[in-house]
Amino acid sequence: MESTLLQFILALVMSTIVLLFGLRLFWLYVGITGFALGFILGSVVAGGAATWIHVVVGLGLGVVLAFLAILLQKPAAAIAGFIALGGTAVALLDVWISLPDWAYWLIFVGVGILGAIAAWKLFVPAVIVITSLSGAAGIVNALESRLSWGDLVFLIIWAALFIAGLAFQFATRSPDDKLPPGARDRGTRTL
Repeated sequence: MESTLLQFILALVMSTIVLLFGLRLFWLYVGITGFALGFILGSVVAGGAATWIHVVVGLGLGVVLAFLAILLQKPAAAIAGFIALGGTAVALLDVWISLPDWAYWLIFVGVGILGAIAAWKLFVPAVIVITSLSGAAGIVNALESRLSWGDLVFLIIWAALFIAGLAFQFATRSPDDKLPPGARDRGTRTL
């Protein structure tokens, strides 16, 4: 699907922010993700109802899930780790080899479980990896929507952006970062 110039610019800007400042803005990242998920679920729940009902149900579920995602950041990070690492493994494999669908699902779930465990046990480094993966993927997806370069070129760009995001976030985090800003007062340290 071809993106408009505005969508392209927004995708680049938002993905760059996630790539470089994912740890510092993690509460916002999970909140927006929760809101988006709630909005999508709202459309499913509302079914064939009028458009305004879709919007009201979507907004209501979106707000509830956004608050839950912010309050439960560590579980949200585990879910993000599952999706980010599983999805990255499948995407990287798909560039090089062709497998049956069941094998991709098996790889997605297996690597995703490792990503979830890593995010739960190693919260800050995992958040940096997850947001660097997500930011790099978002930038590459935006570029792919506008440019016709080969898969290998996009893979190289993704790898370079991922490494740059990791390096920047690890270099700029404070030594006492154990949880993202704002999570310290909500008792998520004990989860």
